[in-house]
Amino acid sequence: MSYRTVESLREKIIAILPAYEENGDITRLLLEDGSSSRDDRTVQTVKKVLARCYLLDLKEQARQLQASLQRRKLLPFYLNHERIFIPIKMRAARIKNDCCYGYLDWRCIADLEQHADGGTLVRMRNGLQESALSSTSHIIQQLHTGRQLYEALQQQAGRTHSSEQLLLEAARLLAGSLDLLHNGLGKLGKNGQGKNI
Repeated sequence: MSYRTVESLREKIIAILPAYEENGDITRLLLEDGSSSRDDRTVQTVKKVLARCYLLDLKEQARQLQASLQRRKLLPFYLNHERIFIPIKMRAARIKNDCCYGYLDWRCIADLEQHADGGTLVRMRNGLQESALSSTSHIIQQLHTGRQLYEALQQQAGRTHSSEQLLLEAARLLAGSLDLLHNGLGKLGKNGQGKNI
């Protein structure tokens, strides 16, 4: 994994992920071309630096999102009306106040596969895969939030998508949810085999 700062990669970043190294926390950056890089700063610092590149006030953005989304924690953030990053738990904390959440561009997530341990394999549209500790249902909720925020930002920017585009995106999310439900019912059926009711 190469070392390049978030400032030099700001237009290509599709995920900001926490990682540990011998010297402490670093941030892994997944890029739209399928490569990855690293920044020696923490996820929270990288997030602030990235926002600064776009002249954004993340605190004010968070206040507005808290009001519109009716929640205080696990908020997405956005760089413009196209690039919305949703929070996903990527690792367990080793020490108090350890950053466990990464941020992924919701439009770059192609598929989710539930792990037996409750975590999720996240497949990106560019072929990269990441294991997450967040449950699949939690990630689906975050994807839904990302889509709602995207639609609101599109309206604010005066851009509206055709109903066909919105239906295709909704169908993609629904298909993922139905697939997870099917897999869960299959496991439930296997666990119940051979038992008399």
